[in-house]
Amino acid sequence: MPSNPSKTSPEHTQTNRPAVFFRNSAIGDSIIRSVDGEHFHVHADILSSAIPLFADMLSLPQPSSSTDSPPSDSEVLNNSKKKRVILTQESSTVWTTFIPLCYLPGFRPPALPADLTLVRDLLAAADKFELRAATDWVSASLLGRCPLLKAHPLSVYALAWAYKLPEVARLAARRALALSPDDFAALPREFDAVAASEAFGALNAYRIACSAAARAVTAASVDGRLPRNYLEELTRALEFRPHAEIARSQEMKDILLESVVERWGRCEECHEGVYPFLVDNVTEAIRTELEKAIEKVGHPDVVARGFLNHLRVR
Repeated sequence: MPSNPSKTSPEHTQTNRPAVFFRNSAIGDSIIRSVDGEHFHVHADILSSAIPLFADMLSLPQPSSSTDSPPSDSEVLNNSKKKRVILTQESSTVWTTFIPLCYLPGFRPPALPADLTLVRDLLAAADKFELRAATDWVSASLLGRCPLLKAHPLSVYALAWAYKLPEVARLAARRALALSPDDFAALPREFDAVAASEAFGALNAYRIACSAAARAVTAASVDGRLPRNYLEELTRALEFRPHAEIARSQEMKDILLESVVERWGRCEECHEGVYPFLVDNVTEAIRTELEKAIEKVGHPDVVARGFLNHLRVR
């Protein structure tokens, strides 16, 4: 498990932050210095209560001007209260999120930015400091409106696996069904933090189970009412990409429309109105049935079982 997250990307370093209490040098008895050189004035007892590791950090030797990398800010070196200075490997963005969580139970930070580096840093630091409130907030954000889960399902899945977020892992696995086999050729860097074979094995088992469930729907539809070539093409597509939306993709609609024209004849008026209406309704009905079948391959099935086994052995 990574304990020293990378420095947060520059675009998330806020230069014009609103005045907040931990920027006020008149308060607190300790100073947290972030890896990017910013200072946070805090009360040691409050942070030690929320973060047990913080008490251990207070016992570390104080930085001095003779060290190789001393704090250069005069506010730290010459603070009138002689505050304890704690050097950390976490970014200022991480501490800006964490400190209010330590002071204010139930506090929820602003919306989580759609930045994988930041999410990775927040989860790594929350794991290191055992700050469950931060982990819960990131998890809720990923399950909510944050677009990362849809845009980067494999990366989010790996992070969820690494930091024990089963609901996020399950939803990310579901989102990953939309990916093509080529998208799995090179796993994202987030898999470096987990037992990749175990995590990917559970994901692949889930994908196979969803493929079987989806193809069972198309097999049950072979009753003469739907064109066979449409069902055959759809079944082939679902084998390697078990995503319900495939049923109403333009490619599948074109195949179905061609079959409809062959069966009922080419009629200009029908081709303009009735046939497209029929195709839209049929493909939507198939998509709905596929969604229902795939939904059943959730808790407590493949991903959930694999994840629970993962938690038990850790």
